[in-house]
Amino acid sequence: MVSFIRIALELLPKDDARRPRLIARMGLVLAWTLKFDEALIKVCEAAPLIAAAEGDDAAAAYMAEAADTMFNAGFERGSWEVAKQGLRYAHKDDAAALTLNSIDIFREQSEDPDNPGMIVHTTRRVEEFHSRGRSHRWRGMRRAKSLGASGSWPRWMR
Repeated sequence: MVSFIRIALELLPKDDARRPRLIARMGLVLAWTLKFDEALIKVCEAAPLIAAAEGDDAAAAYMAEAADTMFNAGFERGSWEVAKQGLRYAHKDDAAALTLNSIDIFREQSEDPDNPGMIVHTTRRVEEFHSRGRSHRWRGMRRAKSLGASGSWPRWMR
């Protein structure tokens, strides 16, 4: 797939409207194939092009997908960089902003020399959790509780 996208990019004129999304797809494909350094370069190249062509919300959604893909593939440092850059495009409390913020919280805590080596429930993390309850993407957590999931929510999650 990477080879075909490279060929398509070579054949496309520099000013073609499809170019930003093709570069974006290249970034995701490189992340899926665990070519992380190349993926990070392409993702960071695609974001401003998408923002210019489609707007900040589209760029934030793309950066959230790329950061999530990199994080799940094991390239946490790359996902942190993408999330940090993606938050510049995220302007509202939607799924993209929540995903980027969540990954950025991991970055923040991992880079903190005073962190005890585990997830710490800071004010920012609690606010992010409560924001998830207002987002369609994260409603499943609360729905499971309303359907009678065993146990109770910790006090800070209510």
